Amino acid sequence: MKRWLGMVGVIGLMVLAMGAVSAEAAGDCGMCAKANDDSSGYLSHSGNTLLRGVTNTGLGWFELFNQPSQASKNGENIGVGILKGVGYSVKRTLKGAGEILTFWVPASGGSYLHIADNCPFDMND
Repeated sequence: MKRWLGMVGVIGLMVLAMGAVSAEAAGDCGMCAKANDDSSGYLSHSGNTLLRGVTNTGLGWFELFNQPSQASKNGENIGVGILKGVGYSVKRTLKGAGEILTFWVPASGGSYLHIADNCPFDMND
C-alpha cells in the first residue's frame, strides 16, 4: 500500500511539473484561461475557478522554496528571497482559499468575481 501511494505521489508531481512547463510555454494554462474568461459558461467558469483555488491553496507552500531560488538566480539577497517566499506563500494560499469559498458566485453585471487571475503553475508572480 505504501509503495502504491508513493507511486501516486510521484505521478502527481510529474503531472504538476508538466502543467508548470506548459503554463510557462503558453503563458497561461487552459484552466486559468477558462476561469478568467467572463464569457465562459457558469459551469465551466465555476469549475475551473474551484480547481484553480484548490491548486493555489495546495501549492502555496512551494513559494517558500521558489522565491529564495529566484533571488539566488537573479543575484539578489537570499534573505529578501526568504521573506518574499513567506509573503508570496501566504498570499497564494489565501487567494486560493478565497476562490474555494467564492467559486459558486454567479456573474454580476456581465463579469464574475475574480480573486486571483494568476496561474498556479506560474510561480514567478
